[in-house]
Amino acid sequence: MSHYHLDTPLDIAKLREIALGKSKVSLSNITAEKLEKGHNYLIDHISKGETVYGVNTGFGPLVDNNVDDEAIRELQENLLQQLSGNVGPEVPAPIVRAVMAARARALALGVSGVRAVVVHSLSEMINAGITPVLKQYGSVGASGDLVPLSRIARTLTGKDYLKLADGSIVDNSAETMKKHNVTKLNLSPKEGLGLVNGTSYSATLAAHSISVLKFLLSEIAIPVSVTLQIIFRDNLQHFHPEIYAYKAHQTAKDTAAEFRKWLPETDFSKALGDNLQPPYSSRSIVLWLGTVMEHLAQAEKVIETELNSVDDNPLIYPEENLILHAANFQGTYAAKAADDTSLGFAKLAIAVERQINRILHDKLNGSLPAFLAEEPVGLHSGIQGFQLTATSLLSDIRARAVAHGIQSTPTNADNQDIVSMSANAANNASEIADRAIVLSAIFTSTIARALQLTNPKLPKPLQTFWDNKNLSDIDFSRANLAEVLEKQISEIKGACGFYDVGI
Repeated sequence: MSHYHLDTPLDIAKLREIALGKSKVSLSNITAEKLEKGHNYLIDHISKGETVYGVNTGFGPLVDNNVDDEAIRELQENLLQQLSGNVGPEVPAPIVRAVMAARARALALGVSGVRAVVVHSLSEMINAGITPVLKQYGSVGASGDLVPLSRIARTLTGKDYLKLADGSIVDNSAETMKKHNVTKLNLSPKEGLGLVNGTSYSATLAAHSISVLKFLLSEIAIPVSVTLQIIFRDNLQHFHPEIYAYKAHQTAKDTAAEFRKWLPETDFSKALGDNLQPPYSSRSIVLWLGTVMEHLAQAEKVIETELNSVDDNPLIYPEENLILHAANFQGTYAAKAADDTSLGFAKLAIAVERQINRILHDKLNGSLPAFLAEEPVGLHSGIQGFQLTATSLLSDIRARAVAHGIQSTPTNADNQDIVSMSANAANNASEIADRAIVLSAIFTSTIARALQLTNPKLPKPLQTFWDNKNLSDIDFSRANLAEVLEKQISEIKGACGFYDVGI
């Protein structure tokens, strides 16, 4: 079991470890002292009669309504109750753990005005392996992910429901939390707002999809595409480094290098295969997947920056004797990253589907039988079902791959007159990720069937790749193809993203 200190930068790989229960979370004493100092400064500030948004005022368009000193703690509880519109499909427990870790990291940066106990309570729940029962709908990603994060906040105060480590769901209470060594929060001024006023849900879900896309690109699409080209004896000069020295895009150079790793000791200056001009789904695959890498690189950079950003309002700076009001909670960057990831999935899916078609189509696949069917063809129909499912998935992915970050719809009595829709963008990318995994499993299984029929000599890295897939002995004419795919899907999910598999 590894350990993550909330004082240090958080990246997607570490967030995945936390999501899967492979890393504990903690806060240092130094940072805890910083949090206490900020909170004490806030309390001192309002005790002098100063006005601070969301501390002694109403929220959003109700800001002009002052709240009496004796009611400012009740104000935080009321905020959570009035935001409790979180409904829809349940968010998987690993993603909820990751959302809590992202929220804890943002608060640990020390300018949100919350006490250390708030971050400790989040950390304790993560470490206990229990989670709030979080639902998918409710956030417009404008004043943060208010509605889903309010469910987490309510759970920390002993309300709502808890999902235990065994998957059971129980009514939450102070007693239940104590049993699992989680500190129940009695909210102090600003703490309800601090828990909900951020992009942690959107950023975390986008990070999940980025993790999936990164794996599918490097560990599935590239080695399986190389294998297809070996089966067809394609000219492999399009992997030569000199080609991309002059193309100049760094992602093209990097993608070509990723392909070459699977083909050691190959002289790419020679036209090694018989097929000098293979279809563009093979000949331009470096450029096609290079743009996927471009989307991925941008999305990963943006989300890891967001995960290490303060995304709250107002912000407390005791050293500078400042309390500042702004809008760091707007999820525009998270929306951009999620939309970029969705476009990356769509580009990847197009390339994969075309390669599946190439090897199944009897007018394109040389001497191979139609749909890679067993003889006699006709009596046997091959793996047509794989292609039909792949076609359906590609159509669905393309339909979903639209920018959500431009779908702003004013709300909240026009206080939130421009909204990022980052949670919608992130939910969408996650839905696409699920479909892209199935498409990748079909691609892998289809090429595995082609290898049975052709048995080419593969370079050692590729041979190892296929040996680990355990598909060589599958009787594709008689097997339950759904079971073949389900096994591949499960293996892919276990290797990427924040999925429940193996937990």
